[in-house]
Amino acid sequence: RLALIVVAVLSFISYYIGYLISLIISRIREYYADEHAAELTENPNALSTGLVKIAYGLLVDAQAEDRKKSKVRAVKGLGIFDPGVAKAFAVSSVGKSGTFTRTAIQKAAAWDLFNPWAKYYQIFSTHPLPAKRIIRLNDQCSFYNVQPEIDFSYARKLKEEQAGKTMMDEFLVDVLIKFLPIVIFVGLVAATILWIFTAAGLYDLGPIFGMENLFSNLMLFWAFGFYLIGFGVIVKIKFKYKSGFEPKQIVDLVTNIKVSPIRTVPAVLEGTIIGRGIPGYYFSDDLFFQDDTGLMYIDYRFGLSIVDFFWAILRVKKLIGQRAKIKGWYRRGPSPYLQVDTIEVAGKRYRNYSKHLTYFWVVLAFIIGMVLLFIWYAASPTGFFGLF
Repeated sequence: RLALIVVAVLSFISYYIGYLISLIISRIREYYADEHAAELTENPNALSTGLVKIAYGLLVDAQAEDRKKSKVRAVKGLGIFDPGVAKAFAVSSVGKSGTFTRTAIQKAAAWDLFNPWAKYYQIFSTHPLPAKRIIRLNDQCSFYNVQPEIDFSYARKLKEEQAGKTMMDEFLVDVLIKFLPIVIFVGLVAATILWIFTAAGLYDLGPIFGMENLFSNLMLFWAFGFYLIGFGVIVKIKFKYKSGFEPKQIVDLVTNIKVSPIRTVPAVLEGTIIGRGIPGYYFSDDLFFQDDTGLMYIDYRFGLSIVDFFWAILRVKKLIGQRAKIKGWYRRGPSPYLQVDTIEVAGKRYRNYSKHLTYFWVVLAFIIGMVLLFIWYAASPTGFFGLF
């Protein structure tokens, strides 16, 4: 039986290692795909600027040097598409102002390059982070005698001005907050195992952890433990869903380096809802939003799948093309997005209760704690039912 357990554990570890290796291979494949795209266009900048638009919702400065002619531009005469028109579409789809300084782009990319959360997400991603792909494309520019349009030479300096030399301390705090209820639960389980080992004479934690009243003492221990878990969830909610909403523009948010899935920026955006979060997918409950400075993915995420479903089929289509004010929490992980609190459109206000639903786990933990406390009291020598 022990051999079977060992085989099962080793099989799981091997599977997980194989999975991570497959992700590494996938990222290498993407680098080669980018290299091939640059070879076809004879201009790596074409893909670099496209990545900036897709990944950060920004467009490179229109005053950049004219790109050299490439083979793909020759198809203009065939009537397949006009690159000039395509660029006009890109400008109108990104922002009415059309362009952004390289400083803004470097700040947006600095999250990919220096935030520890980016390294975490990179491990479990099929694609390299956009900034790293752009750096590889920049290395190819010299081969095609073009100047890189996206330059990250000042990204580190901009990051240090905003976030200091290191962000590891904030990352560790984020990780602790993110997994705080789980950490508390694991600690309770570990303490319980040691307690049982002590009671069985396999370990020594002192006489207080002996066999006498073991059951009732464990009930009391876990009762307070679940209360502690409940308070841990409250701390996590307060950290993730901060108050103090202020008017922002999308470019202000995507250039903020000190954000994560846990460390958020409460913001109010005004602009236009331009489509579903997943284009062409009728059941997508999320949205794409545009203001004068860029694009932002809007995460509706009510918390109940059935509510998300009816929101997608009954509301989203009516909202597309409407001017809106969206209040929510800006997060990053790995792509930038805004989690909805409220959406105001044409005098109507749609409230999202995802934050409030997370308090369900607080209530559940407190209820379990109360039940265990009652069991402890009942199991104690002076309880209702005497000793168990």
